Amino acid sequence: MKHVMKSLKHNGIFVPIYDYKGFTIKINGQTIKLTAKSEQMAVAWVRKTLSTVSPPDQVFKHNFMREFLKEIKAENPSATFLNSFIPSYLHNIEHPPTLKAKKPKKKPSPKKSKNNRLKNAKSND
Repeated sequence: MKHVMKSLKHNGIFVPIYDYKGFTIKINGQTIKLTAKSEQMAVAWVRKTLSTVSPPDQVFKHNFMREFLKEIKAENPSATFLNSFIPSYLHNIEHPPTLKAKKPKKKPSPKKSKNNRLKNAKSND
């Protein structure tokens, strides 16, 4: 006799509760203690950037950092330096600064040793 499933009950996926570690980050030399929410976002960011399967693209970077920095700013209203940092950081993600290509330096010609000069002088005679 063939078994036929009559119903399927699904309660969603199981996501374990995040274990808050108390991490801090530094932005422009200022230390900021992360809350459970922002720490979970930061850990997710690290996992995403280390992923070899699907590393973040520019759009993901910009969107994630916009939301992450918005959360950091909301959690730290006294950190006024974020008012200038956030727009410039997001701008640099959208428009990465280009590095000027350095012209290769001319390598100095190898100095001839005294023996080589003497050999060349004798062969020219």
